[in-house]
Amino acid sequence: MKRFRDLVDNLLHHVKAARYRWWVLIHDLVIAAGAWFGAYWLAFNMLGGIPNVFLQQAIHLLPIVLIVQGIALVVSGTHRGVWQFTS
Repeated sequence: MKRFRDLVDNLLHHVKAARYRWWVLIHDLVIAAGAWFGAYWLAFNMLGGIPNVFLQQAIHLLPIVLIVQGIALVVSGTHRGVWQFTS
């Protein structure tokens, strides 16, 4: 019975850790989207706003940027808490 309880505890630990990693990955992608639009805002700040053509371009390219960023985060493993050691 102890072996079964250890197995269940181990499984629950991995489920909780995976759920935490998903939230970190989602957070990182939201930050990437903000940085994407922030870069456009900074580039056109002197003009008083982002021109419509470039805003539409930023919106259309956002899914590609997020997919590439998500793949890079998963492959490099930085969504798993590596950043806590880089201060």
